[in-house]
Amino acid sequence: MRIFFYFAVFFCSTPLNSPFFKKRNGIHYAELPFSRTVDLKSYEIMVGKLDAKENDYISVDKRRDQSGMRDGVRVKLDSVKNKNNKQLYSICIEEMLNKKAKKWYSEPFRFDSRNKRWVLDRVYEEDPWYVEYQGYVIGASVLAGLGLIAMIIKRYIRNKNEEEYL
Repeated sequence: MRIFFYFAVFFCSTPLNSPFFKKRNGIHYAELPFSRTVDLKSYEIMVGKLDAKENDYISVDKRRDQSGMRDGVRVKLDSVKNKNNKQLYSICIEEMLNKKAKKWYSEPFRFDSRNKRWVLDRVYEEDPWYVEYQGYVIGASVLAGLGLIAMIIKRYIRNKNEEEYL
């Protein structure tokens, strides 16, 4: 029974480790190491919304140039044309397992538009709400300040008029 459990864990667990990102000669790459040797059929870059599930991703670029028995794959991320930090990206590999194709999805990642680099979604730091809405915050602060100045001037003029009548 224990052997069956080990085989089930070995064949049912994902072979993908966390991707890491490099930039060489101005080109962004994601290196996706595998925890075991994989018979790679193809890989593709997927894009989805921030709350996307596996089936919600859309393929952006599919390649078969690194097929065969592999310990990892290097994916060129510059093929993604519209890089957006409001979207999640993932690398989907298709593995041949017992003459059947099995798809595995990597850990999601994002494009950090401030630093112009790719980062894992779990380490991506979003701007605080007041930075995202800084125009509205500044506008509301200016209006509140002008209102306060108008109120002070109005009170000063009213007090001055009351003193003249006394």
